Amino acid sequence: MVIGINDTLRGDFDPERTGASVGRTVAALRAAGAQVLTVRLPDPGQMFELPGALARPLARRMRAVNVAVDEVALRYGTIHLDAARDPATYERRYWIVDRLHPNERGHRGPGPDPEPSSPPPTRLAEFGWMATKGTAWLFRRSRDLVPALVALAVREWLAADEGQDVVRFPRAPQPEDPKKVSRKPAA
Repeated sequence: MVIGINDTLRGDFDPERTGASVGRTVAALRAAGAQVLTVRLPDPGQMFELPGALARPLARRMRAVNVAVDEVALRYGTIHLDAARDPATYERRYWIVDRLHPNERGHRGPGPDPEPSSPPPTRLAEFGWMATKGTAWLFRRSRDLVPALVALAVREWLAADEGQDVVRFPRAPQPEDPKKVSRKPAA
């Protein structure tokens, strides 16, 4: 069960609603006898190499999602992968050009797996994708995403000017050992 980084970019983002939705989905899957893998996602500001005024509020949003997913994982005994703490998660070679979706190598994950079956796209191909599909996506989302990001950045900037902290969501608890995963079945 993965909540996409793009879900945290929506103007109507609500971590409580997201957590409740994840909980319902995982509960139904576990009740049907499925083993569920949940994933803590990385900091989008670091992924996209954003300036601080955008990176900080997006990081808070992702921490809020990760807190919700951590709670669901604990409640339902999922296998829980902490991709947020894995430095390889932030390497460009694991992502397609939009940095929202993993490429073939990213789906395989870091490790001794063989090289991907197809070569990575050239810079020209990446530019072409961004100029066509990426721009179209941004245009479609500009009514929701762009105003929301601008509002986040302005609030961050104003709060910093006034010496305030604008944290709105809880910080995710950090596991002692990032390699540990929960394999305990739900009670």
